Amino acid sequence: MSPAASYETGAVIFLDVLGTARRTDFQDKLRIHRLFHEEVDRNKARQEQSPHVVYQRNLRSFSDCAYVIYTYKPGIAEERKNDLNLLYICLYNTSLSVLRILNEGFLVRGGAALGKCFTDELGFFGPSIECAYFLEAKVALYPRILIEDGVGQELFDWERSQEMDETMEKMFKSIPRLILKDDKGRFFLNVFYELEKTELLKIGDDDLTLEDVKRRVISIIDRDEAGEDDQRVLDKLAWMKRFTEDSELLLNVEFVQGSRSIVLGQ
Repeated sequence: MSPAASYETGAVIFLDVLGTARRTDFQDKLRIHRLFHEEVDRNKARQEQSPHVVYQRNLRSFSDCAYVIYTYKPGIAEERKNDLNLLYICLYNTSLSVLRILNEGFLVRGGAALGKCFTDELGFFGPSIECAYFLEAKVALYPRILIEDGVGQELFDWERSQEMDETMEKMFKSIPRLILKDDKGRFFLNVFYELEKTELLKIGDDDLTLEDVKRRVISIIDRDEAGEDDQRVLDKLAWMKRFTEDSELLLNVEFVQGSRSIVLGQ
């Protein structure tokens, strides 16, 4: 007899590619669909090659939205589970997917939660599923991925508690952070995190630099601002423009002589 169905712990991110009402071109929608799934397929391939990995990924997409769900593999011993780390890994990997989406010309908003969920071949549901959607739809406001308060604070504190050795401190002008906090005390994902750490980032077939992606994002914002008369939309675009302009390469290039790039997604 198969075990009774029940909730399990999951790290959940709900993503919404903005501008659906204005997006009618089939090729644009197809690109978004493929961007969602290509990165997950690459992650799944790497996961299968790494039996020590304790988690499994699940992506469910519809229209211009997607749920990214990380749960533990069946049979993983309790002492190997670390829920906070599960969410951190989910956020980090999702930041790479969002970089590709931004580079393709689309802005993204989302919500991230940690908690109980249920998934099977028919669908998914649970408190963390609902929380991630609520954060995106009702709280995030700007084109960012907002993290639920409690676990956001834990991640924020944990990341800043990690000690850096002398070499690492010399590598960076200041320490790149994956988890950021806004002036209202809300926590969100730094989607530029990996690009702030390296001059060149390779994800699959894409070669990305921070300046190239920043120019692409700002061009999207300039395009969307043109002719827009809804102040609420303009405020959201202005926030994203400021955030993008403030992002900078933190790598100390003079110190790091030989390390010219980091390769991901192969």
